Amino acid sequence: MKNIIIKTGTVLGIAASLLCSSCDDYLSTVPKGEKIPLTFEDYNAFIRYQDLHYNDNSQQLYLMNDIFQTQSFFNSYELARINHMWDEVADRKIQDNQPLYSSNTTTYLQCYQAISHWCLIVENANKLTECTPQEQEMIKAQAKVLRAMAYFHLVNYYADQYTKENAKTTLAVPLVTSANVQSPSPQVSIDEIYQFILGDLPESSIELLPLSGETLFHPTKAAGYGMLARVYLQMSDYENALKYAQKALDINSKLFDWRPYYLANKAEFDNPDLYAFSSPEVTRTNPENYVFAFSTQMASSKPFNISIERAADFEPGDLRLITKWKFRKYETGDRFFSFRGDNFNGGGISSPEMYYIKAECLARKGQINEAMNLLNDLRITRFRTEDYKQLSASTEIEAINYIRKDKSLELLQTTVPFCDMRRFNKDPKYATTLTKVVNGITYTLNPDSHMWIMPFSEKIMTNPGNNSIQQNTPR
Repeated sequence: MKNIIIKTGTVLGIAASLLCSSCDDYLSTVPKGEKIPLTFEDYNAFIRYQDLHYNDNSQQLYLMNDIFQTQSFFNSYELARINHMWDEVADRKIQDNQPLYSSNTTTYLQCYQAISHWCLIVENANKLTECTPQEQEMIKAQAKVLRAMAYFHLVNYYADQYTKENAKTTLAVPLVTSANVQSPSPQVSIDEIYQFILGDLPESSIELLPLSGETLFHPTKAAGYGMLARVYLQMSDYENALKYAQKALDINSKLFDWRPYYLANKAEFDNPDLYAFSSPEVTRTNPENYVFAFSTQMASSKPFNISIERAADFEPGDLRLITKWKFRKYETGDRFFSFRGDNFNGGGISSPEMYYIKAECLARKGQINEAMNLLNDLRITRFRTEDYKQLSASTEIEAINYIRKDKSLELLQTTVPFCDMRRFNKDPKYATTLTKVVNGITYTLNPDSHMWIMPFSEKIMTNPGNNSIQQNTPR
């Protein structure tokens, strides 16, 4: 695979113009000397362009308390403070005077910018030149996977969790199906968004995807099936989630073994005073990747610092902590400092997620031993040999609680634990009230809190596009 960071040509500037007018109108008045995007490579450049692969989840992470920030930061960025402190009284809709990385607008704009590009590819794939019909269908299938990923992020950010009871009657987000800005973009139900996502992921289309991507941004066949597994899991359709997780694993079940990597760089990892990591990064060569995306809108997507309390959730010898964070004292607050410099696949899809989906689905079918064996197959590659402990369970609830906790640590600072929390919160067996103590005061976040839905910001509400938007949460 090629490196993540690439250069793009003037075709992207032309694409921006295409997105602002109808295709026919633009092509009749193209500026002299500019290049019209017509070839396969012109459109393939969109997929290679890293700025279209951000699924910003910063506010989700603040709500989950999965990022450490200083008090001065929260004093400056009110929206982050509201979510971090579970301030259910505060209004989260009017924070657009803040920098982008603290605004609810960022996720919305980034996702719809990407969706417009993916729509452009879907609409024009069969007209592309300098390619085979098979390449036309492949790039269309890749654009559909990327569009499905963007809509999944949006619906699990701005709308309520999918349930059979609410899906058809509760509004979600605007549905944009064309790159033409004159096209309607009605705010549709949760069910309509999920059905549209599933419609972008038919098996016939996924089979057209390559086994390995041209770059990390190009969806693979495993990414297509992995996305189906993720969607069906979020819909609590465990039979289909299991089916497609298995299909993804049949293609790529590889796991990166952190044990030899740790041993090869042990001197750096075990030095408590060394906070600059110089050993080889693993992002570009990690065999687990199905498709890559950033988890924030920043130029790099390295892990954030985490709190001492969050670090305590890791078991002794867990290399997922040891190889990413180190305890560090600061006058502004002790924390576990993120010392890795390489990006992590915070917004994409990878094989470990499929292990957890399959394990949970097996546990729900009563196949407890099989579920725990799968979990242990993954965990053994994540612990120092002398610290590894095999887990066992005798009930569904016990097994799923083990799977759920380990998954939240494996995929820490991705959007997946947030989505899982919303899903589990709709099930009385697994609904969880989050609790923390700050300066002697106990704070709680209940499973049914409105804060699990991010509001549309005031900027979005006053500029809704071609249709009106109704707010999905009171604050």
